[in-house]
Amino acid sequence: CKNEDVGTQQLDIVVDDKIILEVKATLVLHQSAMRQLTSYLKGTEFEVGLVLHFGEEAKFYRRIWSNETKRNIRSLSASNPPHPWQNGV
Repeated sequence: CKNEDVGTQQLDIVVDDKIILEVKATLVLHQSAMRQLTSYLKGTEFEVGLVLHFGEEAKFYRRIWSNETKRNIRSLSASNPPHPWQNGV
């Protein structure tokens, strides 16, 4: 069903209610780290996230996810439902 919770997410750090920080401390950064951050961005109102990798050398990776669709959904009111051709927007 749409709009039904399917799980929870545990974010490492949120800065100023604007940026998600995902902290990893491994020798090699696993490719799933960016997928995890992208999933967090898709599932929340946040649009900017950083993976901080403390491995052999400290590095960071930035991910930006536009939540324009979410803003449009929130702005719709019950008295103004979307048209069927809007694909759920």
